[in-house]
Amino acid sequence: MKKALFIIVAVLLVFSACDEDREYSDEQRNTLDKLNGNYHAYVDNEVILAVISFMARHEMPLPIYDGNKILFYGHGECFFSDSEYFIPEKGYIPCYYSISKNIDIIYFYYKGGENSKSLLREYGLYIENDDVFTLKDNGRLLRFEKVKQYWYSY
Repeated sequence: MKKALFIIVAVLLVFSACDEDREYSDEQRNTLDKLNGNYHAYVDNEVILAVISFMARHEMPLPIYDGNKILFYGHGECFFSDSEYFIPEKGYIPCYYSISKNIDIIYFYYKGGENSKSLLREYGLYIENDDVFTLKDNGRLLRFEKVKQYWYSY
């Protein structure tokens, strides 16, 4: 009887832990609301060093599978390019992204291609305001600013 009760409790704990990843925390939802559109990181305020375009955002974290195994939960889809990761014929990498529960890490995963569903980059994340955020890895800081679209009419 005790063994059966232990197994039932263990199974419930496993399933409840999985459910945590299936919903956004309020902090994640707030951050996802801010991260939308196109962002550039510059060198000396002139040369573009990196580009991130946050495209689709999933209403619920989307489980990304490899067979029957969940690899990660995608929070949205984006295009990513920096001086280290660049595809000459496209100029960007299509990817999934997800944000940690503590809002201090953002993960980018390849979407498609030979590296499909594997981790592309992991950065420390700091949201400055609605238009600026900073990514940090290995001592490198990339400060991203939202690109404003200007429309001209003649």
